[in-house]
This record gives sequence, structure tokens and C-alpha cells, in this order.
Amino acid sequence: MPDLTWPQMRQLESFFVQTIRNFPGNPVVISEGDSWFSFPVHASLMDHLDEMVQRRMSLLRLESSGAEILDVLDAGGRSSLRKLLRRYKPDVLLFSGGGNDIVGPELLTLIAPRGGGAFDLAAALSRAQLATLFGNIRAAYEALIAIRKEVAPGCIIVTHSYGNAIPSGRGASLWGFPAGPWLKPFLDALGYNAAEQRAVVGGLMQRFNDILDALADPHFIKVDVRPAISDDEWNDEIHPSRKGFEDAARLIHEKLQEILPTKFP
Repeated sequence: MPDLTWPQMRQLESFFVQTIRNFPGNPVVISEGDSWFSFPVHASLMDHLDEMVQRRMSLLRLESSGAEILDVLDAGGRSSLRKLLRRYKPDVLLFSGGGNDIVGPELLTLIAPRGGGAFDLAAALSRAQLATLFGNIRAAYEALIAIRKEVAPGCIIVTHSYGNAIPSGRGASLWGFPAGPWLKPFLDALGYNAAEQRAVVGGLMQRFNDILDALADPHFIKVDVRPAISDDEWNDEIHPSRKGFEDAARLIHEKLQEILPTKFP
């Protein structure tokens, strides 16, 4: 959840409540997560999704660029989200989280250094630290699911995979400050070549997706956006271009139309 002052949060909620009152036929949606939902360089996935539904949803946006799931769903974050879900009983909770937790300097401890001989993806991903992190990510999603079941049983959580990011060494400029790169420098330091780096990142993304798939049920739905984002649709190492976010948002829009056809015609 973003670091908002109390008056700012009350203002956001006040506008949200007013849209619910003014447009009772619209779906009630809360979005929470990271820079795939809140990207300061160009339109994010959520920006495109809001346009695709022609802004016909009562939407409370809580996402924040750079957010990590283990922070978003810490004790305070879970408490705040529980209160919001209990109060508003949204039709959908859109959630984007986990990607920031597995990129950056921490790769130096999560990924095993390149050994001699043929490349071995399983060996690269064999470190106990990585298993522990993925266990913590799964536990965070399980806590989110438990909160939904407890206070808003009719709500559907819709989350997404991340794309198969390319370790290009390309960073971004966020609010005028350089950010990244998040992949290549650290995988270089571990001794992997370009093709091996792509395989390592793909392996990380598959492990992350396996977690979400294992938790899937009618009220927890993952949209796999990997096929939608081509190699030429990246702004930097971990954020799609405007077109990449648009293509990912289209898949989520289609899923919302499928699961809630009367709410998202």
C-alpha cells in the first residue's frame, strides 16, 4: 500500500465511495500491488485496463511503484486490506505482487554461481535462499486468500504472471532518478552468459507461476500474460513498454469479461 497520509487516504476513499453511490451498476474494484500497476514512465497495466472498461468501475487504486509483496502483505498491510475488503466487499481485488522480491542485488544470494561444464538450470535455482523466498511469497498469497475468505467471500482475486523479462542491462528513469538495471549486472557477476541468463529468468518466472497455479480456485485467478509480451515490448529489464502493458491488460480484461460477464460486458 502506498505511503499516503491519513487525509490523502480518506480523500481517495471518499471519491471511491461516491462512485459506488453514483454508479451502483458498476463493478466495485480494489487494486493493489507494484509498478506493473503503477508505472511513472508511461501508462501501466492498470491504466490500460481502466481505459478498456471505459472507466466503468468503482476503483480504489492502492498500488505503488517498487512495492514488494512481503511488504504489501506484512502485518500492517494485511490489517489495512482486511478493513477495506470488509467495508466495501468488492467484486474484484486486482493484485500485482512478487516480481520485485526476486530481482535486484538479492539475485547474488538467490542464484547459485555458474559452475563448470554444461549449463544446468536446476543447479542455478537450487539455493536454499531461493526456496525460502518462494515459500514466503506463497505464504503471503495464502494470507491474502485467507483474508478474502474471511471478510469478502464473494470477492474474486485476479492476479497475473510477469513476462519473461530480458536481462538487457537497460534501466529506467523513475521520477527523474535512474533505477535498475535489476538483472544483467548480477547474473553477469554470477558467471552466466546471455542465453543462460534468459533461461535463469525464465526459470524464476516459471517457479513463481507454479506457486500461483497451485493456489488457483474460482476466487483466485491468475492470468498468464507471458505470451502477450514479445521481446520488443520492454521499456527496460522488468517493465513492459506501453504496448506491452496494453497487451497484458487486454488478457486481464478478457478474463474479467469471462468470469463476471454482467459486470464487465
